Amino acid sequence: TGEVRVDGRWHAGAASFQDQPFELSVSLRDSYLAGSSALLAGHDAGLHGIVNGHMEVRGTGRQMNISGSAAAQSVRRWDLLPPPAAVRASFAATYDPAADRLTLRGVGDPGWQHFRLSGTVDSVFTAPQAALALDLRHFDAADLLPLGLALKSHLPADLRAGGAVDGSAHITLRRGEALPTGSADFRFSRMELQSGATSLQVPAARLQWDGRRLQVAAATASLRSAGGSRPVELGAVLDRHGF
Repeated sequence: TGEVRVDGRWHAGAASFQDQPFELSVSLRDSYLAGSSALLAGHDAGLHGIVNGHMEVRGTGRQMNISGSAAAQSVRRWDLLPPPAAVRASFAATYDPAADRLTLRGVGDPGWQHFRLSGTVDSVFTAPQAALALDLRHFDAADLLPLGLALKSHLPADLRAGGAVDGSAHITLRRGEALPTGSADFRFSRMELQSGATSLQVPAARLQWDGRRLQVAAATASLRSAGGSRPVELGAVLDRHGF
């Protein structure tokens, strides 16, 4: 698990220990994901990489404010070799022990300028149920490509991506249910995938999910290669019957 360090201070004086203010600092250094994921979840999550992180917990036994950041290097699927990906994120949350509720104010890039996951997780330590919102604001598609290369095999090593994504999703996850419910609406602009002399350019596209069906509305694209350019129409539907 690498080096796990916990430092804390409780301020005596309150009539009840539950009301005593405290400050807690938790740091993780040079931790292999296979080890730290097993420490938290009880099993290897199937991702390899090296994680460094820091978390501050402040408050009382009645309400706790949580904030921090984490960075992972050499992230990849357990059975793949590099090229690996690097991931950075900051987070802030509040935990109410009496209600066993975690309120996520935000998880995403520092300042949450382009990527923000927020919402609540009820019954955290008994039967977790999450109601989450994902907001993307001019999120750069190129930032997802290294992660895709690290998690998916047989992609071209010289694959490049461009464009931006805007939109939001609302997701509900319940323990014991295999699939989430919710809705999503994302808009893609100036998307491009390129490998060698071949590229696929999509000026505009839209992805929508109503909780039962995921649909990419028909979009006109351009497939370019050394032999010229050809128009292509793209569209897709994913539901319980297939793709």
